[in-house]
Amino acid sequence: MGNTRMIYLSDELNEKLSKEENASFLISKLLNEYYLLNASKIEEIEERQKRIEEERKKFQEKYSTDYAILENRKQIIKKEIETEEQIKERKKKLHEEKINHILDNFKDEIKREMTKEELSEYLYRLENEKGFNFFIYIDEIREKELKK
Repeated sequence: MGNTRMIYLSDELNEKLSKEENASFLISKLLNEYYLLNASKIEEIEERQKRIEEERKKFQEKYSTDYAILENRKQIIKKEIETEEQIKERKKKLHEEKINHILDNFKDEIKREMTKEELSEYLYRLENEKGFNFFIYIDEIREKELKK
């Protein structure tokens, strides 16, 4: 058989065990069950910890990847927005420069400020009449002013 060990018991337990037919077997059985039960619980806990750690790593990897993709997309969108805003600003500036150029040239040619109505008419015709240009418009304005 196995090794012999001494176990110290309380008087109450000692009295109960003295009434058992095979106290040694009962104690051995209880101890074996206790260690089997605890060993399986420890193994379950360790296995659960491993699964949790693996899931945590997978989540972190996915989160890190998703986060990186999201940050990259934010930067791309930000650049696109900046580019759109820059394009709008540049178009606005070019339009203002074009209007100022027209106004300056008109003043140089006709020797007076161009009215808003004249500017609107000129821009409309420039966009909608084939062959229309600034010099044609200036000639028309001169003819109108001569007829006055």
